[in-house]
Amino acid sequence: MTETYKKGPEEGEILAERNNEEKRKNQTLRETIKEKKMAIDLLEKQIVCLHEETQGLTEVHKQSLEEVERQSKQETQENQRSQEKLRVQWKETEKWASWRR
Repeated sequence: MTETYKKGPEEGEILAERNNEEKRKNQTLRETIKEKKMAIDLLEKQIVCLHEETQGLTEVHKQSLEEVERQSKQETQENQRSQEKLRVQWKETEKWASWRR
């Protein structure tokens, strides 16, 4: 003998309400997941932008360092030339001074 279990009207309403509640929860979770994915996409784009900006700043910094090195080398060469000129002038001055004596 097989008994058939019949749900009463209250039990059917309770199940329907639980089902609707689960559907609402699932919808809320889907919306939350969608929002989180959008936030992740935005963060990834920001990371890419920051990376590109950092690379650009690194390149500018590198170029600035190269320019400073170039200028420093040029100034060093100019200073060496000036020192050599001063040595020559000093020697000339010493010669004139020795001739006057």
